[in-house]
Amino acid sequence: MNLVKTVNMLKERVTFPIATRELYYRFASVRYFDENESPYHYDPEYNKGKISRWMEASSEVDDFFIVQRLGDMLPLPKLSKEDLPNYLATIQKVVDYQSTLIQQLNSDHQPKGDSSNAL
Repeated sequence: MNLVKTVNMLKERVTFPIATRELYYRFASVRYFDENESPYHYDPEYNKGKISRWMEASSEVDDFFIVQRLGDMLPLPKLSKEDLPNYLATIQKVVDYQSTLIQQLNSDHQPKGDSSNAL
């Protein structure tokens, strides 16, 4: 039964009508690069920092990347600028809740003392 719950949660996440803010930022980090980056090589560590800076300035960045620029790469329903932050926050709450449940299900089925397969 727990496996069915896990599979259903993961299927639901794949069919969200809008991606998470994190996914939009990851796509943006590939598509947009600055003068310190090579367009031919993706540096995961550099891009983690870049994404962190974008997340700190999320109100301006969301409008640029998510609304204006990434609609051709990822599905994006027609949302007002005011509704987008609420929608992204709701999606993130669902993802966090499901992640917690999946981790709990996983830890419930691990032998005691064995943390080698932890998420």
